[in-house]
Amino acid sequence: MNSRSQNARKHMIPYGLAILVVVIAIIIIFIQFGNKVPTSTTQIVPTNTTNAAPASTIASTTMTNTTSSTTPSTTTSLCSQFSVENITIWNPSSATYDPGNGYVYVTNDNYPKGEVYVISGTSVIANITVGAYPSSATYDPGNGYVYVMNSGSDIVSVISGTSVIANITVGILPMRAAYDPRNGYIYIQGSVPYNSSKVANNSSSSGKVAVISGTSVIANITDNAASGDLTYDSRNGYVYIMNWGSNTVSVLTNSC
Repeated sequence: MNSRSQNARKHMIPYGLAILVVVIAIIIIFIQFGNKVPTSTTQIVPTNTTNAAPASTIASTTMTNTTSSTTPSTTTSLCSQFSVENITIWNPSSATYDPGNGYVYVTNDNYPKGEVYVISGTSVIANITVGAYPSSATYDPGNGYVYVMNSGSDIVSVISGTSVIANITVGILPMRAAYDPRNGYIYIQGSVPYNSSKVANNSSSSGKVAVISGTSVIANITDNAASGDLTYDSRNGYVYIMNWGSNTVSVLTNSC
């Protein structure tokens, strides 16, 4: 029995080795096959990417077409054709716009009583009597008032809507105005022209700047003679006054 078992074991060893070789071969084959899968995937991906290129081209074309379609619409929206309609107003001299009610206020340079024409669209809806020689008008967005400089009667008429709510005496020859949005003040420029008969009736021949808040004068500032225009600088809060009579520009600051 022992000799037979030994012979059987001797015959089984070659079989075991053969099976082991087969298993190792199968493992090697699987390993090699597994290594080929990424290569095959890598080869497929570029092919798919190449095939997908037209899709990106289509997307790019779509974006290009969208851009080209918007550009002409902007160009075609410009119009160079205008119509003109005339509104009869005697001697119009200046105008200002009130965005609160959509009205345009037009002054006429008349004496002894000037007028302000209130226009809505293309129609005059009101005539407002003001002082003599209304030279300009300024809108105050803080309170919605329109200030009219009456250079022939030394007053500023304050209009709300279509009515005069106040007449403010500001000194001689109020001509121009500037609005300061930081404090809500209206700066009224007044000047004395050379060879004016009004100089004899005033203690000073210098120009003046009246500062108005609402319907009240809160300050009178003496300036150089014969002031011209004035403007407000929103960056630094200064008011610049042109003095053509003295060849200077006055810079007005509010220290409050």
